[in-house]
Amino acid sequence: MVFKGLVLVLLLGAVLVTPASVVSQTNDTTKVSSPAAPHQMAPSHQPADTMKAPSGPDTDTIFDPGDWMVIETHHRMYPNFLQVDTVKPKQRFQLGDDGPFAEVVKFVADLKVTMKGEKIKMSDTLYNPAVMVRVIAPDTVTHKDSVVQESWAFYIGGAPHFSPKAFFAFKLLDFKVSNPKYVKPPEGK
Repeated sequence: MVFKGLVLVLLLGAVLVTPASVVSQTNDTTKVSSPAAPHQMAPSHQPADTMKAPSGPDTDTIFDPGDWMVIETHHRMYPNFLQVDTVKPKQRFQLGDDGPFAEVVKFVADLKVTMKGEKIKMSDTLYNPAVMVRVIAPDTVTHKDSVVQESWAFYIGGAPHFSPKAFFAFKLLDFKVSNPKYVKPPEGK
């Protein structure tokens, strides 16, 4: 079982995203999607780490039908790969032309990471919004999906960060969450 997972990760880097499917920042062939067109590509942003979601009932995400996120995706092995997608929560979008799929599975309004790597939900105020992006590889033999990577995409911060085990890095470029429990930060903060 461990060997099968290792082969899958190697396939993601070596086969599923080929140089022909790389989208350059200067390339005019970038495809843009909107929540109404989930099969098209659009812009995105987030650091790719294998971070686990904070646990507990207060961290469960309740998405509304009008919610959307703009996710920027980068690939560790192909530095010119850039893909931006506008997606609804839990809506699958393809990474590259023939790569695995990804989906936004969790939203945290104020996520802090400790020096030990622990993830803590600080509040419902939008000080440090982040979404968890799950990368999924479908298995054509068993017809079951395999979770390949789970990474946090942050709205505030620099360029996406790659963890040693992650092929994809994500950044949250923009978002709309309608749930009234999320509070806008005070002016100037």
